[in-house]
Amino acid sequence: MSRPLIVIALGVVALSKASGQQPARPSFQVASIKPAPNATAIQITPRRSGNRVTYLTEVRMVVYYAYQVEPYQVSGELPDGVYDIQALADGTPTDDELRLMFQQLLEDRCQLKLHKETRPMQGYDLLVTKDGPKLKPAQEGGEVLLDGRLAPEGAGTYATRSGSRLVGRNASTANLAATLARNLHGPVLDRTGLTGTFDFNIAFTRDDPERPGDASDAARAPTLTIAIQEQLGLKLQSGKVPFPVLIIDRVSPPTEN
Repeated sequence: MSRPLIVIALGVVALSKASGQQPARPSFQVASIKPAPNATAIQITPRRSGNRVTYLTEVRMVVYYAYQVEPYQVSGELPDGVYDIQALADGTPTDDELRLMFQQLLEDRCQLKLHKETRPMQGYDLLVTKDGPKLKPAQEGGEVLLDGRLAPEGAGTYATRSGSRLVGRNASTANLAATLARNLHGPVLDRTGLTGTFDFNIAFTRDDPERPGDASDAARAPTLTIAIQEQLGLKLQSGKVPFPVLIIDRVSPPTEN
């Protein structure tokens, strides 16, 4: 009796694949969205406690998080205002699943419609210098420390007791390019051709006028672009680069409940 059932099940799976049907996008069990006009600060990413998710933020931040994009990758107006989002999820979703849940929430409650395009944007190519890379391969069990604590995996910039640091632990050059893009507020494409992962921890001075370094920092460290060239053997070349962009077709302020 079980063999026909198995055949039928396999037939359904095959038909689903042949027809191009995609698995259903995960969604929250229930979600509450309320305006929070008196909020004094917003969250960049949601917070979790068990299966409860909270997010005091703006619609634009939800879009950035849900679609894993930077502000310069979004074209179109998004609603103003701060909202208190509280939701319940099934079990303990991964970060990728949680992003999909927020995509569904945006579609359901903000009527968000968008499409993706690749557009030429002013940005940078991350290249190897003529003298070659100076990156050190990641060491298994090796320690890259931030103020005495183990740094997170991947790449990032941090304000430490010794000043601004560009830190990588088991980081790819794609991770590095994404970090540079966040600091330079523009796209950075990894054109190094380097594979594998690397460890690095270098000092730099912020040359972003919105986030200046202090005088002591500036006295002993180069700017970020010079630091990566001198210490990592990589350089940034400015120009137009093709980059994915989200085009907002339709959106409205979130419906409350």
